[in-house]
Amino acid sequence: DCHKLQKLPESISGLQNLKVLILSDCWELTVLPESFGNLKQLQYLDLSSSQISALPESVSELVNLEYMNISWCTDLHELPGNYGNLVKLEELNMSYIGDGNVNIPKGIAEMSNLKILLADGLINWSWENEEDIVFFNALSSSRSSFFFTGENKPSDLSIKDNTLQVGDLGRVQNLAEVEELQLWKRRQLHSLMVSGHGYGTGTELAQELVPQEAVLEKLQPPRTLERFELLGCTISTFPSWMTDIASFLPNLAHLELRHLETCGCLPPLGQLPKLHMLVISDMPHIKEVNQEFSGGARPFQKLRNIVIKNMPNLEKWHTDATVSGNDVEFMFPVLHHLKIHKCPKLRFQPFLPRSVSLEIYRSNQVLSSGVQSNGHLYYMPTIRVLIDSCTLSSDGLIGLQSLTSLKFLGVRHCIGLDNWRDSIDMLTSLKSLDIAMSNVPECLGGVTSLECLKIRNCPVNYNTLEQVLHLTALVDLSICCSQPTKLVNEQEVNWLTNMPSCLENLVNLELDNFIGCDRLPFLGCLEKLRSLTLRQMPDLKTVHQDISGGSNCLPMLQTLKIGSMPNLERWTTAHATAAHATHSAQSALSV
Repeated sequence: DCHKLQKLPESISGLQNLKVLILSDCWELTVLPESFGNLKQLQYLDLSSSQISALPESVSELVNLEYMNISWCTDLHELPGNYGNLVKLEELNMSYIGDGNVNIPKGIAEMSNLKILLADGLINWSWENEEDIVFFNALSSSRSSFFFTGENKPSDLSIKDNTLQVGDLGRVQNLAEVEELQLWKRRQLHSLMVSGHGYGTGTELAQELVPQEAVLEKLQPPRTLERFELLGCTISTFPSWMTDIASFLPNLAHLELRHLETCGCLPPLGQLPKLHMLVISDMPHIKEVNQEFSGGARPFQKLRNIVIKNMPNLEKWHTDATVSGNDVEFMFPVLHHLKIHKCPKLRFQPFLPRSVSLEIYRSNQVLSSGVQSNGHLYYMPTIRVLIDSCTLSSDGLIGLQSLTSLKFLGVRHCIGLDNWRDSIDMLTSLKSLDIAMSNVPECLGGVTSLECLKIRNCPVNYNTLEQVLHLTALVDLSICCSQPTKLVNEQEVNWLTNMPSCLENLVNLELDNFIGCDRLPFLGCLEKLRSLTLRQMPDLKTVHQDISGGSNCLPMLQTLKIGSMPNLERWTTAHATAAHATHSAQSALSV
């Protein structure tokens, strides 16, 4: 039951001789203690597939660390500290973190021993130092290469760091050149990318080209291969060593099939004994994935992560694999992350695969697939669902209701969320709801289990605000309106006044873009409040000490942020205290 671990005790810093710490698949682990950096002897750290949102700065003080894996930490965006201190680090895996948006670790260019940097799935990243981004780009794409351009010879190939890229399959004029590579003999090869295109220049082609299917047949990798990427090839079928891939590549753990735009089928992958990561993208000729994909009984026993992307014509994916008689097994029994991007027609039959984390982007039909309730057929509880840029239907909500372990739901840029209406209160296990650029459901107040609510860049009316007052278990509340929320009468203004008495458990409160609000509520009863952020309240002119209620109130407040208050002239702080305050964009303010 390690996946139920929510936090580490501070006492862990007392394990001064600890060298190996594996916290992978701790799906509910959200934070590490600041004292984590005291583990000075730590050499191996695996935090993959946890829900950590930020690493403590002290992690950059683990000077003996040699291996670090933070992959699939989808909430992780911040890597504070100077990672240049990690001079012994040899391998860093930061694939698929932060929903593809992340800060490059500061000082990464100073990691003199870093040999392997895995950064799959990262879309946007930011950095402070130019040296860091240059180093990051160079190392993350570093591999030996061979291109069929006539400029180099197979006999000259030297494989660096066990990785190789073979490109320009579309320029091969003689199969003898391909056979001379003898990839199947190169047992030191652990990572291979094969692409139909490449970056070589070469000379003008003077004779007929060899079909890429024939070229690929001769590029059989060694049995030692652990990672394989096949992209940009013009093929209609796969080579024989891929149709019986479990026999030829038994050690394969990571497989990507991308931009195979003329191929209309998939090889049977279910019997690969070590496969844990699968990416299938940009294969427009594939319309259906059937039971043959499993390749036999007990398929995909190790597969944890799947990305299905840009499959515009894929309509059906059969997740059942009939073995014999009436016995039925299902694909993907231990799936942790399922990402489905731009598959507008895709439905799973009979059930949507169960995974710890489900991400759906521009794929309207996925949630309308049947959803298997918790039972022996699936072992993974679905904890996190993120839906982005989809049109939602009532069928989609029915599917979510059967996910009895669902704790986090994110809905962004979606149409139809208001169609869920009063049925949304059936999500009885939900702890966190993040709504952005979408209409807010009318009966939001029925989800009484909520502890965290974020409404960002959404139209908000008085009914929504009233619904929030019913969520008495809230710890974090953030309402940032897309358009100014006008509190036009005394009743609506009183919503703000009534909020603290209804939401006494608040620790973090953020309100943004409220017009007509000329007063702040009595916050003195919020004894647990640590952070208060107020922005864009143009009618607010004066804040009295009455908001705190006395010198003993707001005892836990640490951060106060005020922004874009053009008419705020006076804030009396005789009773309110804050360990840290930030003021911006209110030139008339006096404290």
